[in-house]
Amino acid sequence: MKLQVGDDINRIYPQHNLTRNRCNETDWRGKHLQSIRQYYANAPYLHEYFPILETIYRENNHLLINLNINIIQFFWDALGLKTELYLQSELGVTGKGTELIINICKHLHAYTYMTFPIVEKYLDILRMNQSGLQIKFSSFHPPVYPQLWGEFIYNLSTLDMLLNCGEKSRDIISSR
Repeated sequence: MKLQVGDDINRIYPQHNLTRNRCNETDWRGKHLQSIRQYYANAPYLHEYFPILETIYRENNHLLINLNINIIQFFWDALGLKTELYLQSELGVTGKGTELIINICKHLHAYTYMTFPIVEKYLDILRMNQSGLQIKFSSFHPPVYPQLWGEFIYNLSTLDMLLNCGEKSRDIISSR
C-alpha cells in the first residue's frame, strides 16, 4: 500500500486510532523532567536553565516536532546562536537525496553545503559541484568540559554541557 502526505492514517490503520492524543495518556513530561532534576541535582547551572525546560515541557506540544523545535530554540538562545531555523516542509522544496539538498540550498541562496565526512558516501558530490555548490566537510570533535561524575563521557548532550558549564558552553564549543 502506497502512502501519501495527507492520507487518513486511521483509515489505513484503523486498529491504531492514531488521532487519539496518546502522548497525554501518561505523564512522560513530568517523568522526563524529574529524571533531569534528579540526575543533575548537583549541576551548577540546573537552577538557571531548569525553569525554562519546565516551561517548554509544560506547553501543549501535541506533535513531537513542536517540542523538538522549542528545545532547539532554547539551546540556540542559551548558546547565543543567531541563525534561522528553516523547516523543509515550509520551504516548498521537493526532491530526494542529493537533489533535495541542492534544491534547498538554491532556495536559500546557499553556495556552500557543510556536512560530516561520514555522509560523503551518500552524496553525489559531482552533481552538487555541477549545480554550483561547494561541499565542506566538518572535522568537529566534541569538546571536553567539566561533568559531574568521574571520567568524561563524550557525546552526552547539549543539555549536559549547559547544566554543567552555563554560559561558558558557547566558548567551550567555539574553542574547538
